[in-house]
Amino acid sequence: MKTPQTLISFAAVLILGIYLGSTFNQPVSAQALTVGNPQARYQMETWNAGTSARGCYVLDTYTGKIWSIEGTSQPKKLSDQLH
Repeated sequence: MKTPQTLISFAAVLILGIYLGSTFNQPVSAQALTVGNPQARYQMETWNAGTSARGCYVLDTYTGKIWSIEGTSQPKKLSDQLH
């Protein structure tokens, strides 16, 4: 036969497990990007096609605008928004 101390310990561990399990089961909500949170607003992909041809594409994740920059030239807008 089990001692009362063992049964109380088992009940305490069971209650603690149920409590902790219920706190970790909360739904996850994504944080919206806002003007006050500029983290990850722009994404950039670079390319290099030899010694003279290099550049990058820049995506504004807020507006969907895409630019191409080749070498040292000014940015050229490729798209006004993503589809």
